[in-house]
This record gives sequence, structure tokens and C-alpha cells, in this order.
Amino acid sequence: MGTFQSLSLDPPLVSFSVARASGSWPRIRVGGGSTAGVLSADQHHICHALSRKQEDKFASVDWTASVNGCPRVTGALAWIDCEIRHELDGGDHLIVVASVSDLAAESGEPLVFHRGRFGGYREISAA
Repeated sequence: MGTFQSLSLDPPLVSFSVARASGSWPRIRVGGGSTAGVLSADQHHICHALSRKQEDKFASVDWTASVNGCPRVTGALAWIDCEIRHELDGGDHLIVVASVSDLAAESGEPLVFHRGRFGGYREISAA
């Protein structure tokens, strides 16, 4: 999954982009939903496992099923359960619009990926 963002608060919608060449997307599409997660700063190994091209990306990842049956990564700081509503042409990507069916968040330091490297988030105090 590429860029993930809030699209609307009323109704609650998100959007994300998926490469047309994705091997996972056809299976997600058939299922009708997905769960997006915000990994904690110490879960970079999970990001690596889920980004590899393999048949069962969750084989080495500890997870539980969401209400809609999608995998939620254990220990993630947040998760958003989504139901796919629309798929739009985005060139070599598809732009997916999904409704939010459930979500939760915990406090902690999120995993950040920037310029090919993993790191954490550092809050900047307001001046």
C-alpha cells in the first residue's frame, strides 16, 4: 500500500494508493476490506516482512483478526479497519477510497520511514 490518508470526516473515509502490479491487491479487493496499521518504532522488522513479495506476508507476523476478518498487527500503535468503496485510475497506481468501519489508537512512538531509512518521531515544542 502506498500513500494512506484521511479523506473525509463525515462520512469517515480514507484513501490509499496501490501499485497496479501489486500481487496482494487482487486478494484484498476480493475480500472487500483491509486494515491499515501504524507500527511502533521498534516494529521495523514487521515492515520488512510485509513489504516482501511472498505468498503469505503474515506468516512471520503476530496478528489478530479484525471484525471484518482482516489482519491487525499485534503491538501496532493504531489500526483502521476499512471497507473498500471505490477504485479510481491513478496511472500506474490505483486510488482506493474506503469507509472506516472501526479504529483505535494507543500512545507511543510511531515508526517513520524517510529517505530509505527507518526512524522515530520527535515532537517539536511550539515556540
